[in-house]
Order: sequence, then structure tokens, then C-alpha cells
Amino acid sequence: MTRMSPPDHQTDPLLSSENVVAIPTHRWESSIFDVASSGSLRTRSGFAARGLLRLLLTTTLYLFGIVHAPNSLAQANRAPRNAAVSDAALVRALPGFKNGYADVNGTRIHYVAGGKGAPLFLLPGWPETWWAYHRIMPALATQFRVISVDLRGMGSSAKPRTGYDKKTMARDIYELARELGYDKVNIAGHDIGSAVAFSFAANYPAATNKLALMEVPHPDDVLLQLRMLPEPGKFGDKIDDEHPGYPWWFAFHQVKGLPERLLAGRFRIYQDFVMNYMLRDPASISAKSREVYAAAYDSPDGIRAGNAWYQTVSQDVLDMKTYPTLTLPVLALASTGYFWMQASLTPAVANNFKLVKVENSGHFIAEEQSGKVALVTGGSSGIGLATAERFVAEGAYVYIAGRRPAELEAAVRKIGRNVTAVQADVSKPADLDRVYAQIKREQGRLDTIFANAGSGTFLPLGSITEMQYHSTFDTNVKGVIFTVQKALPLLRDGGTIVLNASTASLEGMAAFSVYAASKAAVRNLARGWATDLKDRKIRVNVVSPGVIVTPGYKVSGGMTDEQIQGFASQMATKIPLGRTGEPDEIAKAVVFLASDDSSFVNAVELVVDGGMTQV
Repeated sequence: MTRMSPPDHQTDPLLSSENVVAIPTHRWESSIFDVASSGSLRTRSGFAARGLLRLLLTTTLYLFGIVHAPNSLAQANRAPRNAAVSDAALVRALPGFKNGYADVNGTRIHYVAGGKGAPLFLLPGWPETWWAYHRIMPALATQFRVISVDLRGMGSSAKPRTGYDKKTMARDIYELARELGYDKVNIAGHDIGSAVAFSFAANYPAATNKLALMEVPHPDDVLLQLRMLPEPGKFGDKIDDEHPGYPWWFAFHQVKGLPERLLAGRFRIYQDFVMNYMLRDPASISAKSREVYAAAYDSPDGIRAGNAWYQTVSQDVLDMKTYPTLTLPVLALASTGYFWMQASLTPAVANNFKLVKVENSGHFIAEEQSGKVALVTGGSSGIGLATAERFVAEGAYVYIAGRRPAELEAAVRKIGRNVTAVQADVSKPADLDRVYAQIKREQGRLDTIFANAGSGTFLPLGSITEMQYHSTFDTNVKGVIFTVQKALPLLRDGGTIVLNASTASLEGMAAFSVYAASKAAVRNLARGWATDLKDRKIRVNVVSPGVIVTPGYKVSGGMTDEQIQGFASQMATKIPLGRTGEPDEIAKAVVFLASDDSSFVNAVELVVDGGMTQV
């Protein structure tokens, strides 16, 4: 083995099985299980299902570190033909993560690692790569050392002619763990990676702390009972309640040589068909991610190696008969593979397991059940920035849009993770087209929109100008209309829309009538849209802030520091709480309206003003 440079923190203490895993519950993250102090699993209440996977995975802790590849190894791993989806380019999109390579068990393994804390070891499946976990890696990295691995034959790992049985692949991971200086790890896997993770635990129980399996159990006799042909009328374009899964590709992958000739250079066609068949929502895997995976499997060697995982299944079934009963905690998550997992994962296989059916998901749980994707317009400062920070803290990936690049860059630095800034003026539909094109390319969907961008100036009746009218209504009304309308193709059914209005629409403030009228329009847009979108179960609500001092007072209102202070002091006397509000107090209200905590709240105006307009 080639010894890699150890990480500075490689001496991190091992986390014993007696430790309690503390799992934060957020409105946008559902946590069903903890690992109790005894090492067993116990149920716990949770919130929204979209973040289910990320927190469930935290029940499996990994004690692993990052290494850097010698130049010779790095050069040996050539980038895919499209440099935009090379590992180097992908890792740049994940601040704090780095590529690593190690020679273990007679092969070369590539992985991506980042974060601090107890390492979390993730094994992907077919037809994906380490990138399958990219949506949850940054959030996990705030608490763990995250290791996402390209298995033998996958992505930038080597593609030898042999060694694709799960026992040998588990040995790869075991030696990788030893290479990095860890004697005991926890391990999680999906699909093929799930089978390898199980084999790791079965063959190296002393090196395994906890195990998480997603969708696929280790191959056993149950697999040999699959039908050659589907039942009449049961094979459709995708898996659903009327059309159970029919994994015909298991047989196709047994054929040697022919798939390479048929699919080389055309793997994307095959990949998209299989993914769309197993996904509940095809948009869950973005066009960019599909390009990443197609590049990894498009060559004859990539196809051969991926198929070899299936060609060893008969040996895997024989190996399974020799494995002892697992006594360590096992968490199994399954959606389309639930009944398969239920049939295979019995007390004779593991005597301390919990099987969870993941609702509203297809096969690719890591990508379908990752955190929500949100858009915040006017997200570079004030209420928008505070809300973006709250969304990220709740587990979402956030896009912030704003007009000023320097402020957007500063906002990204302040938020720190899970955020992308896009320069855009919401009053310009072409800018919105560009925003949504980027979100579609990178994420494939939106879960929530906070239409926050707005501005206003003070002019009394008699001094109102056409310029003031157009400037105010173009941003506050036209901008809101097209922000929402253009998002509809990306916004998932059951998503949420929050519009930012103002208490100015509820009272007659001098010289502020144009702004107040624009915000009254926003409030009424929500009423109509809640009806328009009822068939898609999309909720539309309004937050109306009271006096919240933000940079907008200077930028849009043209007020000096002295004027702002005087205005805030004067208004505080009218507020029962005796003070003005903070942007984060509005952000908390927005997160509530966007989350499942407000699941029966629709078309309302939530006034957040310290009681000013209520007394």
C-alpha cells in the first residue's frame, strides 16, 4: 500500500458505542431515530420529510480522515471528457472538501472528504458516484468528517478486471480505513454501496460501530426469486403503487461484452431511462448530476466495471450464507426497495435493526430526500439575508438573488455553506430566466420561494412622479409576479411560496402611499394564487413586517444614519413592545410559513410588527 499523508487531526478520539448521538430536529429535517446510550435504536418524533435522510444518516458515525493524493496518483486519474464534471471541478463547488486517493487491496480508490468531527463514511450505488451525496455533504460536514467514496470500478477509482464481489469490495473499504489510521468505523451505503456496507459489517464486525443501509440489502436467496418476466400489466414507465419495481437490468448486466458495445458513448440514454423509472420525481436528480454520472459510465471500461457488480451476485449469495448474525445497530431505509429489504433483513440476519419506510421517495433516497432547495430574492442584506441564513441552518440549500455583486459575495461569505448567489434584478424577466436556468441545471427543482425583493421611497401626493411609480411597482409587484410565475415549472407540488408585504399597507403613513399600494397588491396576489395553485397543493402566504431597520433604508430610501435613528425611535413609541424589530425575527416567521409546521396555513397574512397595527 502507498501511505498517504495523514491529516492533522488523525488522532481524533474514537466515539464509542456507548455515546449518545445528539440529532438536532429542525422544521425542514425529519429525525425518526436516535442511537440510545445502549447502542440500540429508539423512535423519536420529527418534522418535515424532505430532510429525512440527512439526519437519519447521522445515526451512523464514521471515524475516518482525509488524505491527499501524491501527484503520480492524481495524474493517473484522468478527468472525464467534459472538464466541467471532473472531480476537480465538482469539489470546487463543495468548499472545504478535497479529492483523495489511496492504493489499497491491490486497487486504487478515490474519495472526497471534508468537514471536522467523527468521520461519516458514505458508499454510493449504480449508476452514480461519490457525487450522489453532494447535497447532504456540506451540512453533514458541520458536525462530521465526511468521506464519500467511489467504489472499485466507479468514477475515478480504478477498474480492474476482477474483484467485484461485495466481500472483496468490503475489503477495499476495510484497508482504506486502516490506511487512514482508523480501527473502527460506522458505514452507510445505498444500492450496491449498501451491499458493500453490509459485507463490511459482516466480515469486520470488530471494525464496525454502526451500519446504515438504503434501499438494497445484501444479495441473498430472495434475489434469486426475481421473475424473468413481469406480471401482465404491471410494468410501466415508472415504479408506483400500480406498477411495482421490475429490475430487468439485473439480467441485462449479466451479459458480458454486449452492453459495452451498445451503450458506450450513449450511456446517458440508458441512465435517464433507469433513473426516471425509479425516481418519484425525475427533477430530483438535476441535469448537471446526470451529466456527472453519464461521464463516469460512458466508456466501455466504466460500463464493464459497473456491470461486474451484478455479475458477482451469485457469489455474493453464497457468501451471505456464511455470515454471522449482526449484533451491532443497523438502520435500514427503503422506499421502492422496502418489501425486498423487509424480506431479507430478518432477526437471523441482524438482531438489532430498525427498518423505516421512506415515504414520498423513489429509489435514490440521498438525492430525493436531501434538504430543501429555496430561492430568496433580495437576499444579500436585511430580511432576505437573515432568512437565507435561517433556511441554511434548517438544512436547505439556498439561492440568493440580488442586484449588487459585492453585497452578494459578502452574503455568501457570511452564510458560509449551502448557498449560491446569482446577480439579478427581479424587475427584469430575462434576469429571472437566468436565475431559474441555473437552479434547474444545478438542482433540478425548487421547494420554496421567498419573494422578498422590494423597495420604496417617500413622496407625498402632489410630488409623486412617474419614475417613482414605475420603480416601485416594477420591483414590488411586477417583480413578485414574475418571480413566482417563472418558478412554477421548477417548484415541486406541495411546495411553498412566501411573499414579503408590509404593515404599510394596513395604515396611512404620510408620503408613503405608492409603496403601501404596491404592498397591498402583494397581499392580494397571495389570495388569488392560493386558489390558482390549489390542485398542486402549493401554499402561498404573506409575511408583513413592521418597522425593521435594514440597509434598505439607506439604499432605497436614501435616509441618513441620523434620519434612520430618529425614525426608529419615533416608531418605537407606537409599538407595544417598545422597540423596533430585527431582520432575524422576520426570518423566523418566513421559515415557519415555508415549513411543514404551517401545513394547514394558506393565503394568510402574518403580521410581525410587535403589535403596532393590532392595538
